[in-house]
Amino acid sequence: MTSVLQAQNKIQSSTKMRLFALHNGVFGAVALWVIEVHVLGIDLDYRFGNGSASTLGVFQIVGVSLLFSLLGWVVLSLLEKRSASGASLWTVIATLVLVASFALPILAATTTAGMVALIVMHLAVGAGYIPFMYRSAVAAR
Repeated sequence: MTSVLQAQNKIQSSTKMRLFALHNGVFGAVALWVIEVHVLGIDLDYRFGNGSASTLGVFQIVGVSLLFSLLGWVVLSLLEKRSASGASLWTVIATLVLVASFALPILAATTTAGMVALIVMHLAVGAGYIPFMYRSAVAAR
C-alpha cells in the first residue's frame, strides 16, 4: 500500500510542477508584454513578406505561449514513456525549439526594438518553462 501512495504522490508532484511550469511560461510572456508595450512603449509589430504589419496583442501572446507549453508537455510525456532518458532528450529538443523560435522575431519584427523585445520574451518563456518541466520529469522517476 505504501508503494501505491508513493507512486500517487510522485504523479501529483510531477503534475503540480508541470502546471507551475506552464504558468511560468504564460505569465512570463504576459508580464513582459505589459512591460514592453505599456511601460517601455515598444510596438510589437510584425510583417510576413509584403503583407501589412500587424501588432501582437495580449491574447496572441497568451495563446501561443499556452499552445507551445502544452505541446511541450505532450512531447515530454511521450518521451518519458518511450525512453529512460526522455527528460534529457526533451530538454535538448526544447532548447533547440527555443533557439529556432528566435528566427520569427528576427525575420518578421518591423523594428529593432520589437525584435529584441520579442527575443527577450521568448527567452523568458523558455527560462520559466524548460527547467521546471525537466525537474518534473526527474521528480516523477
